[in-house]
Formats: sequence, structure tokens, C-alpha cells
Amino acid sequence: MKPHLSIIMPAYNEGDVIFENLLKVDSVISKVMSDFEIIIVDDGSTDDTLKQAERAVQESGRIKIVHTDINYGKGNAFRSGVENSIGEYTALLDADLDLPPDQLLPMLNRLKEKRADIIIGSKYHEESRIKYPFTRKLMSRCYALLNKALFGMPLHDTQSGIKIFKRETLDNVLPLVKTKGYAFDIEILVNAYEKGAAIVEYPVNLDFRSKKHSSMPLKMAFDILSDTFRVWYLRKINR
Repeated sequence: MKPHLSIIMPAYNEGDVIFENLLKVDSVISKVMSDFEIIIVDDGSTDDTLKQAERAVQESGRIKIVHTDINYGKGNAFRSGVENSIGEYTALLDADLDLPPDQLLPMLNRLKEKRADIIIGSKYHEESRIKYPFTRKLMSRCYALLNKALFGMPLHDTQSGIKIFKRETLDNVLPLVKTKGYAFDIEILVNAYEKGAAIVEYPVNLDFRSKKHSSMPLKMAFDILSDTFRVWYLRKINR
């Protein structure tokens, strides 16, 4: 039977938590839905992420693994997950579970109620509850303002690691996305917005527990900004 929801979890070097996190997602979603699949995309991890994911597969037949030998980036991982999924709706969920999986079903219900094409979690929604290091909060806010200035979309948080798409919407816009790294979020949303997709935002609970990501490496910040400006530049010259 075709699953109603495909949950795609890109992961890079999450070996210390991925086994527990995969089973947690499976447990939480299975309490309210039976027709779903979880796709863990091991994006060229150098630790035991793949081994721990294989352990989780032995515990649940709803978990599938996609593996790449090279760390191409979150955007490429999400695309690989989509290509190996068949759900009517497709969710993106960060593998560290700083954004708890119990938010997925309320988001899916809101997506259907609003008859929207995409729903995205927003850290800046007035009802969101956020535990977030100040430096990351500042960087996130500045990046959100930059995106609004460059692309003009009426969205407050394009980078949140929890989103749900109608599959037909993904099929229309994903071929247009060229970014393999973190800026893929903005590129996929810009393409969807310009094609007339209805995008709604949803409040989230965020408990930032990932100490290894508490401060963003300079190279990662540079890569995100360069990818973002490349997306903006290519759209500008192609108009």
C-alpha cells in the first residue's frame, strides 16, 4: 500500500543518536498513523551513522536507508530521499530531533485544512517555543532578513528543519533546484512560491540540544551565504 506520509531525515555523523531518534519517530508517528515510511539518508557520514541506522531497520520495517559515500550536503540528501520515497506527502525532519516529531501530524492536518501545498515550521511564529543559543538565534534572524531582502517572499523562517510538501508540488519544483547544501531550503521555496504554491507557516517547539552545532563553523556560514547569493544571482540573470 502506498504510504500517506514519507518522512525524510538527512543525517551526517549522527551515529550517537540516530538509532534512538529513528525509533522515536517511528513510535510517535505510529500512534496516530499506520501508512507512513521513514527514510534515513546517510549523507557520507564518517562515523557509525550507517551501522546504527541498520540497527534501527531491524527494529522497524517502516525505516529505509539511503546511503551516499560522499558528503554532498543536506539538499542533495533530501533529493535522494525524495527519489526513494512514494508518499502522497513528504516531510523533511532534521535527524537530531531538536524539532520533535510529534509536530508532524498537527502540521500535516493544518496543511490539509488550509489546502496549502507546503507547510514550514517557523521559529519566529508568535506561538513558537524556542530554546536556542543567542549566537545561533542572531545568525538565524540575520539570514532570514537577508533572504527576505533578496527574494521578497512573505516568509519568516525558510531554514527550519521541519517541513511538509505535497508530493505533486515537490515533483514540480525539485528538478529546478540546483543547490546541494544548506541553501536548498531557500531555493526550493523560492521556486515553489514563484510557481504559485500556497505556503503556510506553523509554530514549532525547538529544544536546541546539539552541542556539536552550538556554534556555526566559519566555513559552513560562508558556504551557506555563497550558495544563497548564487541562487539570487542565477535567478536575476535568467529573468
